[in-house]
Amino acid sequence: MAANLYVHFPFCRSRCSYCSLYSRVGASPADRFAYVARIASDIAQTLKPSNHQTLSTLYFGGGSPALCDLMPLKYALAPLLDENTEFTVELHPLDVTPAKLDELKSIGVNRISMGVQSLDDDILRAMGRGYTASDATRAFALIKSRFDNAGIDLILGYPGDPTTRNAEALLAG
Repeated sequence: MAANLYVHFPFCRSRCSYCSLYSRVGASPADRFAYVARIASDIAQTLKPSNHQTLSTLYFGGGSPALCDLMPLKYALAPLLDENTEFTVELHPLDVTPAKLDELKSIGVNRISMGVQSLDDDILRAMGRGYTASDATRAFALIKSRFDNAGIDLILGYPGDPTTRNAEALLAG
């Protein structure tokens, strides 16, 4: 029997202006480690490979899972993953480093979803994202150098976005 699992990591570098999800900015490394340990324990207790249960999809989102050391999850997840499991981790562009990407590969991640949100620097500033479109472009190139399966998230309709103004004019016209 296959299952699908989403795990929310509520740790963020800063609070984005558009987000209403639960998040913790500035959590200590000890708090983040305790959270990962709890997730590992819950996964090991809830999803039993002895029941022939595997994961079809596993998605770590947030927040920014990359602010945590995810290695403690490796052994809890290993029995639940097989060659058909799509294991995705959402990344903030500022968290994309060769070391983080290598860590993710080593725990079985085979897909990256990067939260770019916009390719307009003014909109990124208004969102409080902390990077530029060129930073996101460089981060995605690094991801693609290590992962065949990767994508980006974009927000359409953010106030002030030229695309939104064009859409509003079209709708009003």
